[in-house]
Amino acid sequence: MNVDDGITNEVFDCPRGCGTLEYQSTAGAFQGGIKGLVGKGLIIASIAIFVAYIVWLIASGDGTNENLDTGQLFMVIIICVIILILGANIGLTHSAWNHRCVTCNGVLMDPKTVSEVFRGEAGTKIVSLMEEINVSDGDLNCPACGEKMGLLQISYTRIKHIPGDPLITFLITAGNLISEENLEIDVCNECIMLWFDGEESMRIEDSLSIGGA
Repeated sequence: MNVDDGITNEVFDCPRGCGTLEYQSTAGAFQGGIKGLVGKGLIIASIAIFVAYIVWLIASGDGTNENLDTGQLFMVIIICVIILILGANIGLTHSAWNHRCVTCNGVLMDPKTVSEVFRGEAGTKIVSLMEEINVSDGDLNCPACGEKMGLLQISYTRIKHIPGDPLITFLITAGNLISEENLEIDVCNECIMLWFDGEESMRIEDSLSIGGA
């Protein structure tokens, strides 16, 4: 398999021993981390603004045919649609297929899928670092060939996230928003595949920069 080939809907078992991986699309799902929070916030804001405007029209009596300002209504609709589209573009994942374990939430990807999921620098950097791995020193076996996988050591920076209210997160971390973290990704250079445990893929997707550890 070369770098330009995508993973087909072949059947693979979870390298953690959970069972068969499910072949599914990530399109339409909210991303993790800051991007997902911002996207959700914008989508909710667009709906809230429109609902509040309609409530105001009814309460003020300007919603009747005689008093309705169609120009104002049209402008509000345009603004809400723009905010909604912006939120969807930021918060929702783009179309990409991968094999996912519904038990441990691990994800199996090939380089093409990595480039689709991690747009920009992150996807390109992961693929380039992966090509440098030639030692099979990991604990997991590749779901495709059964051989030992190697470990890709990466470091990345991202905005700190504390579970809960985003505003509380900002207030607590104000002045020290950026954190540098390390991560190990299981890779098989023979099959050109990468395995992301649990929420590892979301952590990278939310990164500001990425490099080798």
